[in-house]
Amino acid sequence: MLKQIILMVCLLLFASTALAASPMATVQTAVDQVLGILGEPDSPEQNIIDGKFERIKQVVDAAFDYEVLSRVTLGRGWRQLNDSQKEQFVALYSELIERTYRNYISAYSDEDVIYVKETLLTEAGARIPKAEVETQVMARQGPVLVLYRLYEENGKWLVYDIHGEGISLAQNFRTQFEEILHRSGVDGLLESLRSKVASLRDGVEAAN
Repeated sequence: MLKQIILMVCLLLFASTALAASPMATVQTAVDQVLGILGEPDSPEQNIIDGKFERIKQVVDAAFDYEVLSRVTLGRGWRQLNDSQKEQFVALYSELIERTYRNYISAYSDEDVIYVKETLLTEAGARIPKAEVETQVMARQGPVLVLYRLYEENGKWLVYDIHGEGISLAQNFRTQFEEILHRSGVDGLLESLRSKVASLRDGVEAAN
């Protein structure tokens, strides 16, 4: 299940788009950009592979709001962190997501994406407009429902959560993080994240 979610993240995180673009247009434009990079011919040259990863990372970092995702993921636990710890958590969490989907990027198999509909989650004129975009990934085993949650800031829609097969990206990690926070506190949570990220780094290096 985590692999499926991360594959969706790999396919569906997105780049900056024109101001005032609708949630649907934001998602569709970004998906096309990511799929374009993934669809480029493979190369045995590591510098080209790394370059593809870096371009995807830039797409992700440009528009995915990691701080909001961090707050959504930790929930009330976010208030247990001081400013320095919050900064560390956001940096580690963003790298955890990025490196995890990189490990699964090879699972990409030319699935088509259908853009179904967008739904506003707040009333018109709300202080923080929110929306949901429904898509379907036409996987070999059948259509996979993927929902994007976005909010608008300064005329730009940003993603703060993704739901794949009924499971939220934030919720998937929240369960793990809440248990660590309860058992080992904030320092234990940060150390666990450092360990996970280091393990993913080592895995990439070993594969190269």
